[in-house]
Amino acid sequence: MRLIALAFALVLALGFAQAYPLSGGTAAVNCTLFGATKVPVPGTDPNATVQNYVLKVDVGLLGTRNATFELVDSKDKVYSPDPSMSWTFQPISESYIRQLLAFVVPSDALFKLFKVSPSVGDPFAIKWWKTPKKSQGDIILRYYGVVDTRTNPNEQSVTYEVGIQNNGTKSTVINPLNFTLLDQSGWEYYTMYGFGESYLAPKNSTKVKVNFSSLSYLSRPVALAFDYLTSNQIVFDLDKDTGPLTDAQVYGTNVPSTATTATSTVAPPAAVVAAPTVQATPQAVPQVAPLANIASASPAAFQSTSGSMQSFMDQLNATKERNANMGRPGTSGSVGGQISQSVNDTKARLEKMKEGLPHDQNASQSTGAPGSPAIA
Repeated sequence: MRLIALAFALVLALGFAQAYPLSGGTAAVNCTLFGATKVPVPGTDPNATVQNYVLKVDVGLLGTRNATFELVDSKDKVYSPDPSMSWTFQPISESYIRQLLAFVVPSDALFKLFKVSPSVGDPFAIKWWKTPKKSQGDIILRYYGVVDTRTNPNEQSVTYEVGIQNNGTKSTVINPLNFTLLDQSGWEYYTMYGFGESYLAPKNSTKVKVNFSSLSYLSRPVALAFDYLTSNQIVFDLDKDTGPLTDAQVYGTNVPSTATTATSTVAPPAAVVAAPTVQATPQAVPQVAPLANIASASPAAFQSTSGSMQSFMDQLNATKERNANMGRPGTSGSVGGQISQSVNDTKARLEKMKEGLPHDQNASQSTGAPGSPAIA
């Protein structure tokens, strides 16, 4: 029970990485992938055409402290961790260990398997996280995950990589202000950073990095939204949408009999956040259940109880009322109000740009190259 409670507490501290832990193993050994983040290789030229990244995987091993690890990409290329950039956390025991394993990988690599060969028992594999794809109207988005995180004494920031495809017949404007980040309490963060405002031509696609800065240390991102609270919104639930790949996605029709099924180790922690009511039928904002006592709660206590949830808008309105005199963004005369006004002004300018777009925008105006492939 002590080890289960310890593992659960460590999951809560993961922060910006995938918040849906994956695990697999044998009767003798269990391995949990608590999350992964991708950051630039230290000293890399930011203007280089081809870049490698360091993929940091937070790995817990129970049953032994000795094992070798391999990461397999979608093209069956195998990567081993770089010991010089990896790190071991405490506590350390002969029967368990937690490490941050660093893999140097191409910037565009997609992964499917994490292989474990322990010193005791048989080797096994854990299916990697999905890169979920969603669409609404003419826009198709694919979420690739966290590509950078930074902290200072007062705040934290996170950068996400997202693929955008324009499946329509006319150009569209894309801008960081299309994106909204929501934390576990429903607080909305906006950004004007990560990539430049541009046109995306019809049938073209591009990858962008969206940076959110000045985040509270107590905020845990639970949703990344595009055109939030509009009839065309697309919402990625950062807990549930990034679960494990399916057997078919990893193995095709040749699923081995020894394939280890990856599972979630805990339900997503935090307060209840339900879907907003908007026009049409946009995706739901993630729902998460309040935590029970870690040491005494049964597994069922960690399951989401959506039947009694308030609507997101009811909670948000209540929060706004409680914070009316506390400088909440949008409050007249506050610094937050000035920021909110700046964001609103930029959004209004974007709408005017969209209205003035001709139907036959030249493909050279797009951030995606003419004829660039659709998001896979």
